[in-house]
Amino acid sequence: MTAKDTALNGQAVSYVYLYTIKIKDVFTMDINPEKLENPKTWISKKVIALILFICILVGGSAWYFLYFTKTPEYSLNIIKESIEKHDIVKFKKHVDLDSSLSRGYDDLILAMVESDKTMTSEGKAFVGGFAQMFKSTAVNALKDGILRFVETGKWEEKKVGQDTTKKEAQQNINPDKIVEQTGLKNSAFKGIAYTKKDGKTATVGLKVFESEANKEFILDIKMRELDDGTWQIAEISSLKEYILGVEKAKNDLLKKYIEDTQPIIDKHKQLLTESVKKADAITASNITEAAKKSEFINIIENEIIPGWNNYIEELNKITVPETAKEIHNLRLKFCQLRIAHSKKVIEYFNTNNPTTEAEFNTLLEQAKSTDQQISNIIKKVNQN
Repeated sequence: MTAKDTALNGQAVSYVYLYTIKIKDVFTMDINPEKLENPKTWISKKVIALILFICILVGGSAWYFLYFTKTPEYSLNIIKESIEKHDIVKFKKHVDLDSSLSRGYDDLILAMVESDKTMTSEGKAFVGGFAQMFKSTAVNALKDGILRFVETGKWEEKKVGQDTTKKEAQQNINPDKIVEQTGLKNSAFKGIAYTKKDGKTATVGLKVFESEANKEFILDIKMRELDDGTWQIAEISSLKEYILGVEKAKNDLLKKYIEDTQPIIDKHKQLLTESVKKADAITASNITEAAKKSEFINIIENEIIPGWNNYIEELNKITVPETAKEIHNLRLKFCQLRIAHSKKVIEYFNTNNPTTEAEFNTLLEQAKSTDQQISNIIKKVNQN
């Protein structure tokens, strides 16, 4: 809808409201026909008002059926209702999935490649070409997933035995994961920003709120007019820009979380490092002595384990944005693994059980692996 159309519609609504008020005034006038010099004049006023009111109603209905029902906005509402009512026929009529998904897949790959700052131009070209080998299979899987979503209201991974080819099953193409990569899975429609018509085509700007990015974006879709005057979505024309915008916003939130929590990390790292050094100094001497063993266990019980618990307590006081929950949970997991490891160390020194020794070594390796995952996330954030 153009700015001119919007102004005209607003003007029409104003006129309807104005005339409705005037008609109401006529019908509610406290007039006694017997006191009027000419009762016929009063009756004619009521007749004219009634005729005018009918004309307004008819005019409003004509505007709705002859104009509004032929707009892209009205067709978008049809699509919304077709999803809510699981009307697959109506959905297919107003959404060209083949065209939309073909362009969407290309934009998704371009956005993923472009957002990876570590990849060389040769690597990006290779990945882009490689992705095209799977385009047909991926698009078909996504199309099938969307249609099943319209029918059932649920995103489901396609299984072998549900009209799935062996090739699709082997490649493990999951429509839900593809949609998640676009950022649209966590998005909510908030209205229409603008409509730009050009003959039988139109560009509609959808206002979309992405929860992980905690930000509103404009997503452009292109629509084409059908023979009956309604409209059909042909493609999402700004999907790449949308994906990159969401990724940047999420990365900014994640970077802020990392910066806000760094003082906590530094403080506890220093405290725990000092306690670990004290314990290591004891193990370097004759740990078989009862006094040394007692001192070693005392450091773990009264310094190291409480230190990790304090670390967890401070991390849990932080407000964590949705996009930072992965790294936050990894940090909590790392602390919990170090606590479990410390307890196993105490158990081993009390029992000298080889099985316990193997268990605390396994916990230590798991903690190191978790710490590496955290480092990888931070490195990626800093590169973007």
